[in-house]
Amino acid sequence: MTAEQTEKPTQTLSQAAEPSPIPTPELREDNVEEDNIRQETYYDYAGNKVKGEGGFVTRVQAMNKNLVIAENWKDENGEAVPFGDEPYYRIEYTYDKMGNVNREKYFDKDGQLIRCSKGYAIVYREFDEYNRVEYEKFYDTDGFAIMLDDGAVSYRYEYNDAGEVIKKTKYDYGDHEVE
Repeated sequence: MTAEQTEKPTQTLSQAAEPSPIPTPELREDNVEEDNIRQETYYDYAGNKVKGEGGFVTRVQAMNKNLVIAENWKDENGEAVPFGDEPYYRIEYTYDKMGNVNREKYFDKDGQLIRCSKGYAIVYREFDEYNRVEYEKFYDTDGFAIMLDDGAVSYRYEYNDAGEVIKKTKYDYGDHEVE
């Protein structure tokens, strides 16, 4: 047998290389013509749009400087979708002077306030000098304080020197401590 006629080894199925795992979808920022809008879309390794974290294909964020003031999600056809298993289609955020999210509001597909899966439509927060949540209070779709499943209308948090929550106190409608 000559060098040109040398038999090439054949590879059996059991000898074939293991297929490489499919990479996690990559979230990439899209170019958007509008100012103050950031749009990000999930793509697979081949460049196709795919569902990613939260069950959406595209996340659209309204920005104020570098802060997200609202966000919503879309499917592969550009239709509004809720985030994951949540009932809401949009969240709006407000910030304190230090840039902490001090209010979140949840909205349905029609732009009406709706309760998230945790039971509230609005959450208000206050922060300490280290930007840690110090106080949270929960509201319904009409803006009235609402009691969560655990009996709390609000929480107050205390931290140790390492920044770990050491106490989470629940309060009722009258700001009385709840056991």
